[in-house]
Amino acid sequence: ENENLIKIIENNLCSLPWYLYRPFDRIKEYRRFVKDLQLLSQTQDDDYELINKTKTHLSHTYKQIKKDEQLFQQKTRMVEIQLSIDNVPFRIYDSERVLSSAKNYDIKYGPNDSKSAKMKVYIFNNLLICASLSDDNGISKYIGSFSFYHFGLGLVSSHLRIKDDTETVSCFDVCLQDKPDCHLKILFKDDQRRDKILKKIKKKYGECQEKLWAETSLNCTTKAKQETNVMFFDPNYYE
Repeated sequence: ENENLIKIIENNLCSLPWYLYRPFDRIKEYRRFVKDLQLLSQTQDDDYELINKTKTHLSHTYKQIKKDEQLFQQKTRMVEIQLSIDNVPFRIYDSERVLSSAKNYDIKYGPNDSKSAKMKVYIFNNLLICASLSDDNGISKYIGSFSFYHFGLGLVSSHLRIKDDTETVSCFDVCLQDKPDCHLKILFKDDQRRDKILKKIKKKYGECQEKLWAETSLNCTTKAKQETNVMFFDPNYYE
Protein backbone atom coordinates (compact mmCIF):
# COMPACT_ATOMS: atom_id res chain seq x y z
CA GLU A 1 0.00 0.00 0.00
CA ASN A 2 1.16 3.52 -0.77
CA GLU A 3 1.65 5.40 2.51
CA ASN A 4 1.58 8.85 0.84
CA LEU A 5 -1.68 8.06 -0.90
CA ILE A 6 -3.29 6.79 2.31
CA LYS A 7 -2.18 9.92 4.13
CA ILE A 8 -3.59 12.22 1.48
CA ILE A 9 -6.95 10.43 1.43
CA GLU A 10 -7.26 10.31 5.21
CA ASN A 11 -6.40 13.99 5.64
CA ASN A 12 -8.37 15.33 2.66
CA LEU A 13 -11.40 13.10 2.33
CA CYS A 14 -13.63 16.13 2.71
CA SER A 15 -12.34 17.47 -0.63
CA LEU A 16 -13.50 14.41 -2.58
CA PRO A 17 -16.97 15.88 -3.36
CA TRP A 18 -15.25 18.59 -5.40
CA TYR A 19 -14.33 15.87 -7.89
CA LEU A 20 -17.94 14.72 -8.17
CA TYR A 21 -20.09 17.69 -9.10
CA ARG A 22 -21.96 19.13 -12.12
CA PRO A 23 -22.67 16.37 -14.68
CA PHE A 24 -20.99 18.02 -17.69
CA ASP A 25 -17.86 18.84 -15.70
CA ARG A 26 -17.45 15.46 -14.06
CA ILE A 27 -15.17 13.96 -16.71
CA LYS A 28 -12.77 16.85 -16.27
CA GLU A 29 -12.81 16.43 -12.49
CA TYR A 30 -12.44 12.65 -12.73
CA ARG A 31 -9.45 13.19 -14.99
CA ARG A 32 -7.92 15.61 -12.51
CA PHE A 33 -8.59 13.23 -9.62
CA VAL A 34 -6.97 10.27 -11.41
CA LYS A 35 -4.07 12.48 -12.43
CA ASP A 36 -3.53 13.35 -8.78
CA LEU A 37 -3.65 9.66 -7.90
CA GLN A 38 -1.01 8.94 -10.51
CA LEU A 39 1.29 11.60 -9.09
CA LEU A 40 0.94 10.06 -5.66
CA SER A 41 1.46 6.52 -6.91
CA GLN A 42 4.64 4.65 -7.72
CA THR A 43 5.35 2.45 -10.72
CA GLN A 44 5.66 -0.66 -8.55
CA ASP A 45 2.17 -0.20 -7.06
CA ASP A 46 -0.28 -2.93 -8.06
CA ASP A 47 -2.85 -0.45 -9.38
CA TYR A 48 -0.42 1.94 -11.09
CA GLU A 49 -1.05 0.49 -14.57
CA LEU A 50 -4.81 0.68 -14.06
CA ILE A 51 -4.57 4.32 -12.94
CA ASN A 52 -2.42 5.15 -15.98
CA LYS A 53 -4.90 3.51 -18.40
CA THR A 54 -7.82 5.24 -16.69
CA LYS A 55 -6.12 8.61 -17.02
CA THR A 56 -5.45 8.03 -20.74
CA HIS A 57 -9.06 7.01 -21.35
CA LEU A 58 -10.48 9.99 -19.44
CA SER A 59 -8.12 12.38 -21.25
CA HIS A 60 -9.36 11.15 -24.62
CA THR A 61 -12.99 11.40 -23.50
CA TYR A 62 -12.44 14.88 -22.08
CA LYS A 63 -10.93 16.16 -25.36
CA GLN A 64 -13.88 14.78 -27.32
CA ILE A 65 -16.36 16.40 -24.93
CA LYS A 66 -14.55 19.75 -25.27
CA LYS A 67 -14.64 19.44 -29.05
CA ASP A 68 -18.37 18.68 -29.05
CA GLU A 69 -18.99 21.48 -26.57
CA GLN A 70 -17.19 24.02 -28.75
CA LEU A 71 -19.14 22.84 -31.79
CA PHE A 72 -22.42 23.18 -29.88
CA GLN A 73 -21.48 26.70 -28.76
CA GLN A 74 -20.62 27.64 -32.34
CA LYS A 75 -23.96 26.34 -33.62
CA THR A 76 -25.83 28.12 -30.84
CA ARG A 77 -24.04 31.37 -31.65
CA MET A 78 -24.98 31.16 -35.33
CA VAL A 79 -28.62 30.47 -34.51
CA GLU A 80 -28.57 33.55 -32.26
CA ILE A 81 -27.15 35.61 -35.12
CA GLN A 82 -29.81 34.27 -37.51
CA LEU A 83 -32.58 35.28 -35.11
CA SER A 84 -31.06 38.71 -34.42
CA ILE A 85 -30.89 39.82 -38.08
CA ASP A 86 -34.18 40.60 -39.81
CA ASN A 87 -34.87 39.45 -43.39
CA VAL A 88 -31.72 37.42 -44.02
CA PRO A 89 -32.49 35.77 -47.41
CA PHE A 90 -30.62 32.56 -46.61
CA ARG A 91 -29.83 30.30 -43.68
CA ILE A 92 -26.77 31.47 -41.74
CA TYR A 93 -26.44 28.26 -39.76
CA ASP A 94 -24.42 25.63 -41.58
CA SER A 95 -22.44 22.65 -40.31
CA GLU A 96 -19.33 23.92 -42.12
CA ARG A 97 -19.69 27.61 -41.23
CA VAL A 98 -17.63 28.98 -38.35
CA LEU A 99 -17.86 32.49 -36.90
CA SER A 100 -14.53 34.30 -36.75
CA SER A 101 -15.51 37.77 -35.52
CA ALA A 102 -18.45 40.17 -35.12
CA LYS A 103 -17.62 43.87 -34.72
CA ASN A 104 -19.02 47.31 -35.43
CA TYR A 105 -17.36 49.43 -38.11
CA ASP A 106 -17.86 52.80 -39.78
CA ILE A 107 -18.78 52.04 -43.37
CA LYS A 108 -19.18 54.03 -46.58
CA TYR A 109 -21.66 52.66 -49.09
CA GLY A 110 -23.97 53.57 -51.93
CA PRO A 111 -23.17 55.27 -55.25
CA ASN A 112 -19.68 56.81 -55.09
CA ASP A 113 -19.54 56.04 -51.35
CA SER A 114 -21.92 58.94 -50.82
CA LYS A 115 -23.46 57.57 -47.60
CA SER A 116 -22.02 56.37 -44.32
CA ALA A 117 -23.23 54.52 -41.24
CA LYS A 118 -21.97 52.38 -38.40
CA MET A 119 -22.71 48.75 -39.19
CA LYS A 120 -22.04 45.33 -37.73
CA VAL A 121 -19.83 43.04 -39.78
CA TYR A 122 -19.86 39.27 -39.21
CA ILE A 123 -16.85 37.41 -40.62
CA PHE A 124 -17.22 33.66 -41.06
CA ASN A 125 -14.84 31.16 -42.60
CA ASN A 126 -16.74 31.34 -45.90
CA LEU A 127 -18.93 34.41 -45.74
CA LEU A 128 -19.07 38.09 -44.73
CA ILE A 129 -22.41 39.50 -43.56
CA CYS A 130 -23.18 43.16 -43.01
CA ALA A 131 -26.12 44.38 -40.90
CA SER A 132 -27.30 47.57 -39.25
CA LEU A 133 -26.78 48.08 -35.54
CA SER A 134 -29.35 46.43 -33.30
CA ASP A 135 -32.50 48.28 -32.27
CA ASP A 136 -33.92 48.41 -28.73
CA ASN A 137 -35.21 44.86 -29.17
CA GLY A 138 -31.81 43.53 -30.19
CA ILE A 139 -32.81 43.11 -33.85
CA SER A 140 -30.73 44.46 -36.73
CA LYS A 141 -31.55 44.90 -40.43
CA TYR A 142 -29.88 42.73 -43.03
CA ILE A 143 -27.88 44.79 -45.53
CA GLY A 144 -25.73 42.46 -47.58
CA SER A 145 -23.38 39.50 -47.72
CA PHE A 146 -20.35 38.43 -49.71
CA SER A 147 -19.54 34.77 -50.29
CA PHE A 148 -15.85 33.84 -50.22
CA TYR A 149 -16.67 31.23 -52.86
CA HIS A 150 -17.45 33.96 -55.40
CA PHE A 151 -14.61 34.29 -57.90
CA GLY A 152 -15.23 38.00 -58.52
CA LEU A 153 -14.97 39.18 -54.93
CA GLY A 154 -12.73 42.22 -54.66
CA LEU A 155 -10.72 43.04 -51.51
CA VAL A 156 -8.64 46.19 -51.89
CA SER A 157 -6.91 48.32 -49.23
CA SER A 158 -6.85 52.10 -49.63
CA HIS A 159 -7.08 55.45 -47.85
CA LEU A 160 -10.01 57.84 -47.78
CA ARG A 161 -9.77 61.61 -47.42
CA ILE A 162 -12.27 63.13 -45.00
CA LYS A 163 -13.07 66.50 -43.39
CA ASP A 164 -12.73 68.56 -46.55
CA ASP A 165 -9.69 66.54 -47.65
CA THR A 166 -7.67 67.60 -44.59
CA GLU A 167 -7.43 64.08 -43.05
CA THR A 168 -7.18 60.50 -44.29
CA VAL A 169 -8.42 57.25 -42.80
CA SER A 170 -7.43 53.65 -43.53
CA CYS A 171 -10.00 51.48 -45.25
CA PHE A 172 -10.56 48.56 -47.55
CA ASP A 173 -13.22 47.89 -50.15
CA VAL A 174 -15.36 44.78 -50.39
CA CYS A 175 -17.10 44.53 -53.74
CA LEU A 176 -18.37 42.25 -56.50
CA GLN A 177 -16.83 42.85 -59.89
CA ASP A 178 -19.99 41.82 -61.71
CA LYS A 179 -22.32 43.81 -59.42
CA PRO A 180 -21.02 47.38 -58.91
CA ASP A 181 -23.85 48.25 -56.51
CA CYS A 182 -22.67 45.57 -54.09
CA HIS A 183 -19.90 47.61 -52.56
CA LEU A 184 -18.80 48.56 -49.05
CA LYS A 185 -15.85 50.59 -47.82
CA ILE A 186 -14.91 49.63 -44.25
CA LEU A 187 -13.05 52.30 -42.26
CA PHE A 188 -10.32 51.81 -39.64
CA LYS A 189 -8.37 54.02 -37.26
CA ASP A 190 -5.01 52.96 -38.68
CA ASP A 191 -3.32 50.78 -41.28
CA GLN A 192 -2.33 48.14 -38.73
CA ARG A 193 -5.91 47.33 -37.72
CA ARG A 194 -7.07 47.39 -41.33
CA ASP A 195 -4.28 45.11 -42.53
CA LYS A 196 -4.93 42.62 -39.71
CA ILE A 197 -8.60 42.17 -40.65
CA LEU A 198 -7.92 42.27 -44.38
CA LYS A 199 -5.24 39.58 -44.04
CA LYS A 200 -7.71 37.36 -42.15
CA ILE A 201 -10.41 37.80 -44.81
CA LYS A 202 -8.01 37.22 -47.71
CA LYS A 203 -6.80 34.01 -46.09
CA LYS A 204 -10.35 32.70 -45.72
CA TYR A 205 -11.17 33.80 -49.26
CA GLY A 206 -8.11 31.95 -50.58
CA GLU A 207 -9.06 28.77 -48.72
CA CYS A 208 -12.59 28.87 -50.16
CA GLN A 209 -11.25 29.47 -53.68
CA GLU A 210 -8.91 26.49 -53.36
CA LYS A 211 -11.79 24.33 -52.23
CA LEU A 212 -13.95 25.58 -55.09
CA TRP A 213 -11.17 24.96 -57.62
CA ALA A 214 -10.63 21.41 -56.33
CA GLU A 215 -14.33 20.60 -56.63
CA THR A 216 -14.58 22.22 -60.05
CA SER A 217 -11.62 20.15 -61.26
CA LEU A 218 -13.52 17.02 -60.23
CA ASN A 219 -16.51 18.30 -62.23
CA CYS A 220 -18.89 17.82 -59.33
CA THR A 221 -21.74 20.03 -58.14
CA THR A 222 -21.02 20.30 -54.45
CA LYS A 223 -21.74 22.61 -51.57
CA ALA A 224 -18.83 24.91 -52.41
CA LYS A 225 -20.11 25.53 -55.95
CA GLN A 226 -23.62 26.15 -54.70
CA GLU A 227 -22.31 28.67 -52.17
CA THR A 228 -21.23 30.96 -55.04
CA ASN A 229 -24.89 31.90 -55.38
CA VAL A 230 -25.09 33.19 -51.80
CA MET A 231 -24.75 36.88 -52.61
CA PHE A 232 -27.43 39.35 -51.68
CA PHE A 233 -27.60 43.06 -51.12
CA ASP A 234 -30.47 45.15 -49.87
CA PRO A 235 -31.01 47.94 -52.44
CA ASN A 236 -33.58 49.58 -50.17
CA TYR A 237 -30.80 50.46 -47.74
CA TYR A 238 -29.60 53.05 -50.22
CA GLU A 239 -32.90 54.93 -50.13
